[in-house]
Amino acid sequence: HNNNFYRKYASQPLNVFTEFTKEQMLFGCTYGLCILDNEGGETRTLVSRILVNDILVHEDIIWIATSGNGLIRFNPNDESIEKFTTENGLPSNFTNSIEYSDGYIWMGTESGLCRFDPINKTTITYSSIQALSNFSFNRNAHFKLKNGNLAWGTNNGVVIFNPKVIRQDH
Repeated sequence: HNNNFYRKYASQPLNVFTEFTKEQMLFGCTYGLCILDNEGGETRTLVSRILVNDILVHEDIIWIATSGNGLIRFNPNDESIEKFTTENGLPSNFTNSIEYSDGYIWMGTESGLCRFDPINKTTITYSSIQALSNFSFNRNAHFKLKNGNLAWGTNNGVVIFNPKVIRQDH
């Protein structure tokens, strides 16, 4: 354990953490996204002034679920930031949980479930499904089951579904 890291960040609420590489950890805090070098203990803020609820690392891109700033795509190679909000079709800018499955990024928000296509940068919201439209999805409360189904914690228990067969009714 690195005492400098502990002293520097001990008073900051930590919402989520995950391994980025074998040498680095990502930390989602109330003030931004930080990276920790496991060997030397150095820390650096990658994205500041956001409240991080959840983190997804997929194909060297860091996707950040935020409280009030929607979904943020951070490319650590060039440190570029792209933000997706309700203006881009998200049902809420309060994205509480994030999971990857079969080419899509699934997000539990305060206004229901949505599926984001990272290639086309489009969003489908599953608000027409009555069971999902009334749920607020909890922060960092999700799991991809061995059979491929996704499980999400909500304000009304757990929701489990197969992402390959769920459909949006028009």
